[in-house]
Amino acid sequence: MEVATLGHKKTVIFLLKCFSNQIKRYMDGSLTGMQFGVIKFIDSHEGKQDIFQKDIELEFNIRRSTATGILQLMEQKDLIIREGVSYDARLKKLVTTAHGKQLKQDFIEKFEALEKKIKMDISDEEIETFLKIVNKMSDNLERE
Repeated sequence: MEVATLGHKKTVIFLLKCFSNQIKRYMDGSLTGMQFGVIKFIDSHEGKQDIFQKDIELEFNIRRSTATGILQLMEQKDLIIREGVSYDARLKKLVTTAHGKQLKQDFIEKFEALEKKIKMDISDEEIETFLKIVNKMSDNLERE
């Protein structure tokens, strides 16, 4: 891969963006990261607690309009359904469909295969160094 430069310096941002695009292409056809997260969140509370749109808004720190769009698309794709609850006619709990559960499992398998492929021929020490560097870069962005 040819590296973009600003003047004579290689840009980390460009390389990270290219790498991110490669990952996205590999995962295409699967759930989006947000859809996977929503299904995982709903499933983690199955049988213990009903999950509603408001819970998604709070868990993922997103606005009501954003959650509405995500959940409507997930309903259209048959990933989730909204079901009424007996204790409040106004509320509709979120439930993962069998199709949604299958896609979640497919996503996990594809993700694990990609993780293995990415780490191929890279030592544990190199991975640890990479993670430290990326975490430092992320911390740098959080600083004012």
